[in-house]
Amino acid sequence: MKKIISVTSILFVLFLVSVKQSNASPWIPPQGLGTEFLEAGDCILVNTVAEKDANHVYTLNPDNTRAINQSYVMRWSRNARCDEIQFHVDHNTPISVLNNWLDNVAYGWYANLGSTHFKGQTVSTSRHEWFYVDQNGILQRIPDWLTSLSWGLLVSDRLSVSPYHADKFYEFVTIGPPLGFNDGQYAVIINNIWKNGSTDYTGLPPRLADEFSRPTYLTCSDYFCGIFEACEYQSSFPGDPYYNLFDWSWMMRNPGCPLAS
Repeated sequence: MKKIISVTSILFVLFLVSVKQSNASPWIPPQGLGTEFLEAGDCILVNTVAEKDANHVYTLNPDNTRAINQSYVMRWSRNARCDEIQFHVDHNTPISVLNNWLDNVAYGWYANLGSTHFKGQTVSTSRHEWFYVDQNGILQRIPDWLTSLSWGLLVSDRLSVSPYHADKFYEFVTIGPPLGFNDGQYAVIINNIWKNGSTDYTGLPPRLADEFSRPTYLTCSDYFCGIFEACEYQSSFPGDPYYNLFDWSWMMRNPGCPLAS
């Protein structure tokens, strides 16, 4: 009887071990990382092959797996999809080979922007320039905030060219004339808001109208004032894209400023 109980106990323990091994076992991050599971971009890393799916990447080398995602971030300015990461893990793609492939794919985009995801979008570069990509793939620079609003373009919607690719980007693309303020579909409304102090935003898309309530902390003498009152734009934080991408000299024409008419 004792022998039967002993065998049964052993089998039960083996069953528990088997169940435990069949479940996903996410990699636990180093102390202080601040996350419950180790991740690569948007993907949770697991050490059980059966658990890999659209949200989980199976890996035995978390550091290298995270480096794969970082290559996508640095070269394509986005996280890699889990299936992309899993492909490179499964094929043991060296990071140097991956970087070279990512670079060359991007160069192909830049040489033919009109046939890529950049078409009809805006794109910024590390040279602090922001462009609209027209239907022919020609770049038109967006020179200032008022012009971006006139055309209904938002900084938050822009795509970014990797700093690693800046030289090649400018080598391959064709740059046309900049966008003109008066050519934008919302030019009359924006001009009325700027020059006449209008607060009627009903003719603007909601997200475009929200730009006027975006917090800015500009100084007029000894008090904070609005963007149509101050004479210069002051960056509110390091790396502020509004400060880096735009020419703000038009503010000198605000009421009470040196160039006001």
